[in-house]
Amino acid sequence: IRPLKAADRFLVRRWLDDPALPSWWGTKSSVEATITYAQEMTSPLMCMIERDGTPIGFGLGADSAIWGEDFPRSIEAGSWTVNVFVSQSGGRVAETADALLQIVEEILATKLAVSCCSLVSIKNEAAARAFEKAGFKWSEIWHDPYIGPCWVMHLPRLQ
Repeated sequence: IRPLKAADRFLVRRWLDDPALPSWWGTKSSVEATITYAQEMTSPLMCMIERDGTPIGFGLGADSAIWGEDFPRSIEAGSWTVNVFVSQSGGRVAETADALLQIVEEILATKLAVSCCSLVSIKNEAAARAFEKAGFKWSEIWHDPYIGPCWVMHLPRLQ
């Protein structure tokens, strides 16, 4: 992964039109809103995912306060939410898991996060497997207004 640059915004906007995006992260408008809101937060982690120097996706890590006051009971205050979208369908699960590991490592090393978490649509078994491969475990079912029923995936900081 590498930090997101201003020049990357055009590529990210193109990926927002990818038909796979809603099942991996959320609707185009909800992802745009999340990115915009995260940019206004203190020190979000926004990154490009690369393979052999070529951008293949993007990721976001932000304080779970981004969800507002209505967030799953199993997520404690101080958690960071993590989202990843890999644009290429071939190897998407493996690339997503690898990117998640790198993003989580960065968050836990540089932020005061007590854990990392994400909402994964129950309709996307591949996404759930990518998060599990990265060490996340589901903690409850949650209804998200944009992606519907989802697993709350959680990865606590190791003591």
